[in-house]
Amino acid sequence: MPGLLVVDDNPVNRDLLSRRLTRAGYDVSLAEDGQQALNMLVEQAFDLVLLDVMMPGMDGITVLGYVRRTYSMSELPVIMVTARDETDDIVSALAQGANDYITKPINFPVVLARVRTQLALKQSSDRIKALAGELEKKNEFIRRTFGRYVSTEVVENLLDKPEGLGFEGEHRHVSILIADLRGFTLLADSLPPEDIVRLLNNYLEVMIEIIGKHAGIVAEIVGDGVLAFFGAPVADGQHAVHAVACAVEMQQAMQSVNTHNRDLGLPELQMGIGINSGEGVVGNIGSQTRTKYAVVGSIVNMASRIEAGTAGGQIMISASTLAEVGAIVRIDAQRTMRPKGARHPVQVYEISGIGGDYNLFVDRVESEMMTLARAIPVDCTAVEGKHVCQPSFEGLLVKLSRHSAQLQSETEIELHSDLRIQLRGKDGHVYGKVLDKTESDDHFLVHFSSLSPDASDMIAELIRQCVRN
Repeated sequence: MPGLLVVDDNPVNRDLLSRRLTRAGYDVSLAEDGQQALNMLVEQAFDLVLLDVMMPGMDGITVLGYVRRTYSMSELPVIMVTARDETDDIVSALAQGANDYITKPINFPVVLARVRTQLALKQSSDRIKALAGELEKKNEFIRRTFGRYVSTEVVENLLDKPEGLGFEGEHRHVSILIADLRGFTLLADSLPPEDIVRLLNNYLEVMIEIIGKHAGIVAEIVGDGVLAFFGAPVADGQHAVHAVACAVEMQQAMQSVNTHNRDLGLPELQMGIGINSGEGVVGNIGSQTRTKYAVVGSIVNMASRIEAGTAGGQIMISASTLAEVGAIVRIDAQRTMRPKGARHPVQVYEISGIGGDYNLFVDRVESEMMTLARAIPVDCTAVEGKHVCQPSFEGLLVKLSRHSAQLQSETEIELHSDLRIQLRGKDGHVYGKVLDKTESDDHFLVHFSSLSPDASDMIAELIRQCVRN
């Protein structure tokens, strides 16, 4: 029931309006002067005010001025009641923000019609405000959901084009980028918690900013791993190009990440990146209390398997991604992988740059492999995921550089597998990935993922000895 406030110093007029408006279905309150009316407006909410112009003390025009300092014309309609049909009173009232006016003697059908009109306008205004509030809630949801993971431009695009959203789930052609630090989980076992957090926060802050710059969405951050996708929620015909450019810039940024780490006395990090393109299902996934915007499907699984085959500093892309990006990427190598769970081998491409409008390239760090005067005996253990597996097997380091080694072993080692290499009789150990066979079937090229401080010092000393000799 709409609440009306009738303000009039004449008790007869107040009583008349009260009785007639109450019978018309309104909840009517009465005030006998301007000050009482203002006090009642502070204490109670009303939908409309019928305000007499001529009152002793504070007249209606003055009261209207105070009301309009707090309430707009749409928030609280005010209909002025004047005893004289004088132009000056009407003009002054309308200039102060009156919605309408009526004259005395009061014609109740006119009063009722104008009250209904103003209340209908107020109801429409309230509805518009409610819709605007709902829209702002939706916009705030979008900002909360995507604002921390994508660029400002992407968020604004979402707000401007809500029809492009598919929160309920839809098939989209997207590119998946998965980045992971090589050997970080096992390296972190030797670090205090505060150093682990500093390493991760520095790394993630840099990488998430780059992903947002290239219109990607960060769907997952699991420890040192990042999963991002390109091409949703806003459709993007260049999603593969953006993903590749993003990956190259991320690898470039590892130099500044490691400079920061060295300044803090922390170990250097290496990152591998895998990219796959194809159709996935994107949308809100979760429960009523916790939801995230994510992508699912075999496209994600394949991206993860491609990433698992990378060494530190590498970017590997699928054939489908290469087909979409075209001839603007610099390809360093082509390999055949047989990912776990895949029915057939897949072709992947190691890339180190993208031309076109980007002109981004990762600096190749080529270090000469030194032949050791005396082979270094080591114990090797396979690493599955984040776990070191048993048993170990013996091997020899026969050649060495700052970033890789040639390992000789009679044990057959699966290409692209991860190893933990323990320097026999020493505290130092190395984590690395087996990239290829060299010279013969029992010689393997291992790219270092991470080195303990002792191992790093020992390798540096061995290389210095080779140089001196």
